[in-house]
Amino acid sequence: MSSPTLRRFAAVYRCVLKMLRRDRSNVFPLTLIAVGMIAIAVAFRLASDNWQSVGVQTFTGLGLWFLLPIGTLVMASGVYSHLRDGQTLVYLWLRPVSASASVGATWVAILAGLFVLLVVPATVAGWILDLNALAPSLLAVIAYSALGLLFGTLVKRPLLLGAMFVIVWEGVIGSINLSFARLTVRHYVGSLVARVGDPALETGDAGLSIRTENFAASIIVPLCLAAVCYLLTVQRYKNMEVP
Repeated sequence: MSSPTLRRFAAVYRCVLKMLRRDRSNVFPLTLIAVGMIAIAVAFRLASDNWQSVGVQTFTGLGLWFLLPIGTLVMASGVYSHLRDGQTLVYLWLRPVSASASVGATWVAILAGLFVLLVVPATVAGWILDLNALAPSLLAVIAYSALGLLFGTLVKRPLLLGAMFVIVWEGVIGSINLSFARLTVRHYVGSLVARVGDPALETGDAGLSIRTENFAASIIVPLCLAAVCYLLTVQRYKNMEVP
């Protein structure tokens, strides 16, 4: 990027990040999710005799496969609605910034907020359970935030679509067989948990058997999905109706 392009990118980034910090509809539920993930880890660490096995199983299934995706979609899917309602989207459209740079800066701002509000707490919760959760939680946030950003340009109720995606597609359809599982983000997040976090998950010794992919596929597939969602969001952004 040229210097003027970088300055415009930074201006959009600061604008979106400022909006996210002021939006309590994002901060409050994500804070509850963060506290919930840490509370799950602490509760199993203190209360269960077999705390690591049961705790890792519960944290992966409830935390990384449900709470983290929902929290990510809460923030990412509503960004363009909030920008439109606050007339900020008009301001962004009037600036000499390309669609790719504007969407990219918005996405980076979302990731910055999610890193503090979700990735760090998830990593702390994993640490309490002796589980390396940094890479899996970061990978999940990158993929789900790209999906949420795209949903926000497609429908009027993107969070509902996002919740249906997590619960119906990933939770129900993705559990039918391995072929369907490979079409979900959670499959690769779980695979990465088993690869870098707790090998017992791969064998089922922790009570939650995860079908794993090789290390490269566990990372590359969600990142490719995120890249495709970004490109589609750029196209949708160019055709958005701005009041």
